[in-house]
Amino acid sequence: MPGGHQPVANGDCTVWAVLDGQIYNHPELRERLRAEGHDFATGTDTEVLVHAYERYGEDLVHHLDGMFAFAIWDARRGRLVVARDRFGEKPLYYTDRGGQLTFASELTALCGATPGRWEARRSTRRSCGTSRPNSVSMVGSTSEDSRKDDIARELAGLDVAVHASVIPEPFGLVVVEAMAMGVPVVAADAGGPAEVIRHGVSGLLYPPGDVHALAALLKGLAADRELRERLAAAGHDQAREYSPEAVAAQVRAVYEVALG
Repeated sequence: MPGGHQPVANGDCTVWAVLDGQIYNHPELRERLRAEGHDFATGTDTEVLVHAYERYGEDLVHHLDGMFAFAIWDARRGRLVVARDRFGEKPLYYTDRGGQLTFASELTALCGATPGRWEARRSTRRSCGTSRPNSVSMVGSTSEDSRKDDIARELAGLDVAVHASVIPEPFGLVVVEAMAMGVPVVAADAGGPAEVIRHGVSGLLYPPGDVHALAALLKGLAADRELRERLAAAGHDQAREYSPEAVAAQVRAVYEVALG
């Protein structure tokens, strides 16, 4: 789609966005925002995120319908907003390496990647100069020379995996994958993920939608290396209980129920 290169910026290049996934209701949102005076340069759903953030701030997530993981950089406030869809169709992982935040919608995207900077791409309509984030890294894929046997070691360097879905998903496959990689997991106490995690032993659970409880758990994990290592080790051991065949059977059962 013309103008679909990412990141996408607003008119004065003070708000930037990147998106993995789709915003299903972006045409309706675009028309609503255009009626309120917002000027669009492309027909992409990523640009809709930019203007929706300008209009609604962090509450924009309550206006979105889709499967997505996105990041928005607000240069005026020095604020980074990162979010994923409620069901977790597009997961979101992050790590802090050497004081530089790196995040992606796939675990493997964090492997073998060199932290860098967003670059403002020129378009025929506007040039954004140097108004871009200088401390946030976006990673899109593994390096071509990454070997499969390097992935586990790379993922073991992650600080924490958060599964924040408030919907009671029937099987916590994403949680099992993170645990298998030796990553400490924090998840909402709902559905499959809650059944997988043994709270305080192989991971941590918090009430669905309680962002303050989530923040408290993450703050505690950040300050307690021993706890992170203990949860990661126990989670890794527990993940061994899930053979590929057992996981496949669980996922198959979920789809059979969903598809009738």
